[in-house]
Amino acid sequence: MTQAAEEEKPIDSEAMPPSEEQTAEAQPESTLLNALRQFVRHEAGQPEEKSEPEKIRPFQMFVLLILVLDIVLLYNEFQEWFENPLFVFALKVLPWLLGATAFAYSDKARQWILTQCQHKLVGAIAILIALPLLIMRQPVFSVIASVSSDSVSIDAENPADKLTFTTLEPGRIRITVPDLRKRYSIQIKDTEESRRSSPLKRELSRWQLIRGTIAQLLPLGDAKLQLKPLYMVITNSPDGASATIEGRFDDDFLDRNSLNGLRCSRATSTQPGLSAIHCRVDGGLDSFKLPPGKYNFTLFRNGCNDHITIKDREVLEGGNSDIDFSGLCPA
Repeated sequence: MTQAAEEEKPIDSEAMPPSEEQTAEAQPESTLLNALRQFVRHEAGQPEEKSEPEKIRPFQMFVLLILVLDIVLLYNEFQEWFENPLFVFALKVLPWLLGATAFAYSDKARQWILTQCQHKLVGAIAILIALPLLIMRQPVFSVIASVSSDSVSIDAENPADKLTFTTLEPGRIRITVPDLRKRYSIQIKDTEESRRSSPLKRELSRWQLIRGTIAQLLPLGDAKLQLKPLYMVITNSPDGASATIEGRFDDDFLDRNSLNGLRCSRATSTQPGLSAIHCRVDGGLDSFKLPPGKYNFTLFRNGCNDHITIKDREVLEGGNSDIDFSGLCPA
């Protein structure tokens, strides 16, 4: 067979791929055929062919659960809004509307939600940003406080803070804050007037609240706050006097703002393991305000060259003997 004969041989049309025009013409026929099949199955009572749903990946399921938790926590932030009569009515109608919408678009909505849960950015926002911020705004963080006497009470310095105080047993009180992002201050005072006490202000730090919350679930050692009011040691001096007081003070008491209110400042202790403050008192009757405990007093007074030291002077919760500067160092 010559080359010319091969060129004149007709080309098999079945071996050629279909053109775009043929494909376009076949689409309506295919759609109609599928519709007829579905109609026949329906009339025959046979179930329709459904494609298998896409399997949910573990990461998608985890992100979806976090998103649902975020929505629940977010609802608590706007719960007061739903007390409005308009919202009460809307909440009655909304389930019906959502039910009808879900009936028509359930597959599409499900597919859209699962698609969003695949994105790492959505997961990062839901897990690392939204969830911590929403949890911090929940009234779930608390710390257990211990007081030494039934007459000692704990109150919020600012009543608008809406702190919750729950008595667990005598001497143990749980303090719950409504929002961990804010700072809160409390004051501890002895309600028994005869004990000559003075309120002590103390700030609740975020770390104390987080540690206190975890300590109530897991054994993390002693995470309780030991709260004590201040008790007065009355002084008498003809002139202005001062004293260096050494003892075991907690960090909140040694805070600069706290000491300024007591006319005291931090000082250098002469004994290891003890802290020291230097306080001044006015002439006549005045007082040192200290937490209960044992202290070393080194007294100073104008016109007195000797520095009088009183060791292991105990400040009691009720009834403290006075310090007479005049008798210790006569002019």
